[in-house]
Amino acid sequence: MTLDGSRCAPPPVEAELARFFAKVVIDPRPGGCHHWVGAIGDDGYGRFQVRTAGSVRTVRPHLLVFELAHGLRPVRVRLLHSCDETGCVALGHLRVGTQAQNMAQMHRRGRGRRRHTSVVDLRGPTGRARAIRAALSDGWDEAAFSTAVAAGNPFSRQMILPAAEAAPGPSPTDISQFRTAHPSTRGGENPCADRAPAPVGGQALWTRSLSIAAI
Repeated sequence: MTLDGSRCAPPPVEAELARFFAKVVIDPRPGGCHHWVGAIGDDGYGRFQVRTAGSVRTVRPHLLVFELAHGLRPVRVRLLHSCDETGCVALGHLRVGTQAQNMAQMHRRGRGRRRHTSVVDLRGPTGRARAIRAALSDGWDEAAFSTAVAAGNPFSRQMILPAAEAAPGPSPTDISQFRTAHPSTRGGENPCADRAPAPVGGQALWTRSLSIAAI
């Protein structure tokens, strides 16, 4: 027993280790997760029944990985995922922390369910973990993995409005009929050609108005 309440865990036999890692799919990209593709509980974390010293216990896979690496079973502390993937069992993505640190990390990374601003997966941690498991059921597949992750992106389902259709322009027949009704527009004539430019100081007057005033 350690000061933080951790207990020493007896190491599982080789057969159990082989059975465990048969349920792990590794993302080969730099910093990639080690995805658990076995049983997943309703909390989004994996489940694994391990047999040690004649007993059987159900554990979360990422906790078992920590036990295998350190020989300790954390019971009063939390293991935080730096990758935010509940189904990840990569030892390098785990660190010991507290619930307060876990909550602070959640809000700092926008994983809280805040309306309009949250980046939390729409399916929740359980739906996300199970979607990734289904995508990697036959081993690592980057395209299938990307599709599974994108399906829960809250910003990929924004409403897309249809493009507005351009209003149809006048047909040549309509233009001909308009010019017939308005002869002054034929040949590109300007119907306002008889307007005089406005004086610098003043009032805009019509040329015809000036002619009438002069009589």
